[in-house]
Amino acid sequence: MDYKVQKKSQNNDMASLVNDVCNIIETGRKEAYVAAGKSAVITYRNIGRRIVKEEQQGKERAEYGAEVIKNLAQKIIPRYGASYNKRNLDYYKRFYLLFPDIQIVNTCVHNLSWYTPHTFCFRPQCQALVFENGR
Repeated sequence: MDYKVQKKSQNNDMASLVNDVCNIIETGRKEAYVAAGKSAVITYRNIGRRIVKEEQQGKERAEYGAEVIKNLAQKIIPRYGASYNKRNLDYYKRFYLLFPDIQIVNTCVHNLSWYTPHTFCFRPQCQALVFENGR
């Protein structure tokens, strides 16, 4: 094999290697993003469940005027940041109230993203779709 042909073959091999490794990295990143999104949805739903449990304290309904969410936000923002502010905690609570059955969330989580609690809690058309399809 002459030098130019050998050099071209090595360049093609390197280009192929680079392309394959880039594809592996991109696939891994996409899978990690999806897994993180699924975990976030479950985490937010569980936060909502815990808030509801605290607010109701074993009763059918929560006490009017309880400031559980406000007080919780004040305590956890310094540790976890503004993503856990009062508004977002309220989203998580509402999301749990829409989906109290963890099996439904687990079954559907591959179709959900971390933004799902916000979408379902404030878009009546999304809520209507859930209830039309029997949750």
